[in-house]
Amino acid sequence: SMGGIVAANYATRAGGDAKIAGAVALSGTLCAGAMLDASGARSRALWQPPLTWSLKGSFVAPNEAKLAARALSARALERAVTIADFDAGMVAPYHGYRDVRAYYEDMSAAGAGDAAGLAKLARGRAPLLAVHARDDPITAFETTLAPKIAAAAENVLLLVTNHGGHIGWPLGWRPAEKRWKFMGDVTMEFANAVAEDNWNEA
Repeated sequence: SMGGIVAANYATRAGGDAKIAGAVALSGTLCAGAMLDASGARSRALWQPPLTWSLKGSFVAPNEAKLAARALSARALERAVTIADFDAGMVAPYHGYRDVRAYYEDMSAAGAGDAAGLAKLARGRAPLLAVHARDDPITAFETTLAPKIAAAAENVLLLVTNHGGHIGWPLGWRPAEKRWKFMGDVTMEFANAVAEDNWNEA
């Protein structure tokens, strides 16, 4: 999902200079700021605390000196409970953002999800496929901005499923046997369609 967020943001931010044929965002977000609102409440309460605990173990203790050099308190970060808390306490200030919303707006393909953000999304020239499940437990479905993007950005295709997302898209009675098949098939079908379209235009 993080790779999808980066790919989508790059595809839109670079506009016609992206130098890519297309991009796919699986379970990413087009508007991360929505996770700070009511739509992200379930994720913040159930799934973000264990993820945040892991982040703190990986980044805070080993980097206390670097954090101190930027006037960031490792002790304050230890109190972070959600990813938003962690981003507000470390990531946003470490990189010079005024607050976590500004950071989320900058990292999102559709910015803040307002008119300016949707205009940013529409500036992308490379086709972008965003695949998201309505019941994604980590990234709220509302971060896709459906149905706003349908009218705002012709280059963006949103594929929505009722179930799946960060926990994968299980298929059949033995999902472990097919693992990432759904994601792989969707990605390859989209890539083939983009390649065929480019070939015909050439």
